[in-house]
Amino acid sequence: MRIPRPSSLLACITFVPCILLSLSSEDGGNGVDDEILQQINVMMEWLIDEDGSMDPRIEIRRSNSKDPNSRIGIFVKEAIQTDELLIEIPGEIKIQLDDIIPKKESDDDGSNDDDSSSDEDKEKASKDYQDHICKLAWALRDEYDDEEDSEFYPYITYLQLQPFPRVPAMFSTAAQHLLLQTQREIAVRTLDGFEESNDIVMWPWRLYEEDCIQDDDDEGNSLNPYFITMAVQMGLEHAFVPFYDLVAHHSDNAKINIFTKPSIFSDEDFGIYASRDLEPGEELFRSYRECHDCPTGRADYLGTPEILRDYGIVEPYPQTFHFDDDIVVIVDEMGEGKYAARCLNDKCPSKPMVEARIKDLTGVIAYMMQTSEPIMENSEYDTINEYHKALVVAMTTVLPHCADDPTAVNPPHHPPIRSLEEPATSTNEKDSDKKDEL
Repeated sequence: MRIPRPSSLLACITFVPCILLSLSSEDGGNGVDDEILQQINVMMEWLIDEDGSMDPRIEIRRSNSKDPNSRIGIFVKEAIQTDELLIEIPGEIKIQLDDIIPKKESDDDGSNDDDSSSDEDKEKASKDYQDHICKLAWALRDEYDDEEDSEFYPYITYLQLQPFPRVPAMFSTAAQHLLLQTQREIAVRTLDGFEESNDIVMWPWRLYEEDCIQDDDDEGNSLNPYFITMAVQMGLEHAFVPFYDLVAHHSDNAKINIFTKPSIFSDEDFGIYASRDLEPGEELFRSYRECHDCPTGRADYLGTPEILRDYGIVEPYPQTFHFDDDIVVIVDEMGEGKYAARCLNDKCPSKPMVEARIKDLTGVIAYMMQTSEPIMENSEYDTINEYHKALVVAMTTVLPHCADDPTAVNPPHHPPIRSLEEPATSTNEKDSDKKDEL
């Protein structure tokens, strides 16, 4: 079984976790990029062999042809009209949990009725989600074990060539420590509520210890958390879908320009279509939180911190921050260095709480001046720095809208994160033995 090692990926910068590809040696890529290029060619042949297709008017390339580390996406070469088929994905190339085909309850207009979900329903949805992620992770590990015998070998090889998962849970010890100082008391959401702020780095290890570990096989093999992070970062809860996972995330609905039909989880083929007229140079975008085929209410719990936790990126504006179950702040960029914040349903967090977070974030700046590239990967530092700036913008922009009453709205209480002077205890060190086994 081949699993990427973090030590071989020091030059990789993660912008969008599921599109770290290189398509041309002319881009100045290194040896790993050349391997990925060759494997993409194999995957394209596999797609065609399975009766799939890709419109010649789109291309997969780097966002910046002069930067060998720039992210890769799918771009439009020639004008495309609304509803035209862009990519046809055969059902045979998906790694899917066939015994768990999601069924989404919806209103007549096709929208989810998530607001009326009871706490019991949300708890069940959370448990179902974790169960699906564990099963998908095990399915991926089984395909890794099969190696050349896997019917998905072209895709498995492609995944193995990807940089080690760049989600915070897989950051270095120093990077995790810095991120925790940045996160502090800002809780992160799950399907059924909030978790402690350190869940931004601890979630796969918690899932591994509480759920997935009980599925050890008869030979005593356990599931490495690598597969759990891959299932979340590059999977879709119920399936790994080659080529669809090349479509980048955007948080601006005006940028979303594709749709799929029938369901991406259908046993049959499904297509990726243009949702509007597309111009040359445009990139294809979807939303990680607006998964219309997914049964879980992602829009209800995936904010900017959660996108970072699950996918390892700081999403573009507008950005979303959940302070409590019914306290949601949307921050958008207005241009010329100006930002605007709005509180959904006119419910804003309390002013004392926001002021405390601003004070925490100010303290992190001095710490960041002492903690930089020499002790962590550049990509890790850049991601945390970008996230820190996003939090500062969010807190300072929403502050004028907040009430003075300290009892107005405060986030759930969580134990404080360790002091800056306290040594970091990384999940990387805690479970190093599990990684070393691989």
